[in-house]
Amino acid sequence: MKELGSREFDGKHRTFMRWLHMFGGCTTYAADTTREITYQGIYEDAVSIHEHLVRNHEHGLFHIIPSFLIASGGDETLAAIAKRLLAGGAAAEGDWGRPMAYARQFGSNFFASAGAEIRATYESMRAEARSRGEEPSEFLKWVEARYGHIPDFKDAKIPSWTETSMTPGLLEEWWRIVSPSEFQVEALVALKTMWEGAPKVLSDEVRANVVPWDLVIRFVEGYGLGLSK
Repeated sequence: MKELGSREFDGKHRTFMRWLHMFGGCTTYAADTTREITYQGIYEDAVSIHEHLVRNHEHGLFHIIPSFLIASGGDETLAAIAKRLLAGGAAAEGDWGRPMAYARQFGSNFFASAGAEIRATYESMRAEARSRGEEPSEFLKWVEARYGHIPDFKDAKIPSWTETSMTPGLLEEWWRIVSPSEFQVEALVALKTMWEGAPKVLSDEVRANVVPWDLVIRFVEGYGLGLSK
């Protein structure tokens, strides 16, 4: 998860970008402070943070197409900034055909989408092994043992797609899919389920270092979305 926001220090505002995953997180602040928050100021600060991260060989703001994006309070200005940053980031240079096909077919059903993606990868790797006359790898055997009984994998409906670059039309279509508040709440509910479920397959030693879901809740409080802990 990534959050772009602003904090007040001694009457001045400072833009920040914070990321958080199951094993930690980090906050990067813009170099300058300002007395007034403006559209252009947020955008320029975000670009400067992005460039700083890339120079330090870290992921920028939008290195991949996000599964969902929330503008605090549904603010259209913040949404416009986010879309502008997405269109100018590394994600815009990648293939939009595949993720858009999955977004159209599955919407906020992230578990069905993940099942279909894993199944597609599994089938591709299995076909490649057969073409070389090889037995399935240990990894393929593990995937089948781990997911073979799960309906979202076993009965996956894999969408067809054609590789395509990002266009203004695709960006707007993507935004129409992910912007409704119902979609955003369902996305966070799915994230909660994944976040709390994933550690169950980890060793006790690794599980001890997982960031608690309560911290994630505090991470998204500013979005005005309430979820059961």
